[in-house]
Amino acid sequence: MSGDDPRHFFFYGTLQSAQSGEAAKLILPKLKRIGAGFIRGRLFLIRAPHLTYPALLLDDATEQYVHGACYEMGSDFSAADLRFLDAYEEYFPDAPSKSEYLRQALSVTLERGTQILAWVYVYNFPL
Repeated sequence: MSGDDPRHFFFYGTLQSAQSGEAAKLILPKLKRIGAGFIRGRLFLIRAPHLTYPALLLDDATEQYVHGACYEMGSDFSAADLRFLDAYEEYFPDAPSKSEYLRQALSVTLERGTQILAWVYVYNFPL
């Protein structure tokens, strides 16, 4: 991670809460929840055999917003933790065209109105 990279995440799906699953239980203790937030876009549900999960598509033309939880990296959050999240989201930095999601640095609005730069996993394929 470089010094210019965001120190925040915006999660809109299974990583919003430690009750959501094993990945959240592993990673959320290394992050500090800073509040609810939202980003302009559309949320879809991907239905696969035995699995349903959310997919965010960015859309500046829509009046729709996707709501989620914003977190700040804790002091013990490491590059290995970021690689874990990337693998969980099936983001492959060296092969973006094969990635199900892309990790993008985007402006997210907190519910109190301030904006932060956060990593957001955005769905990589058309729906």
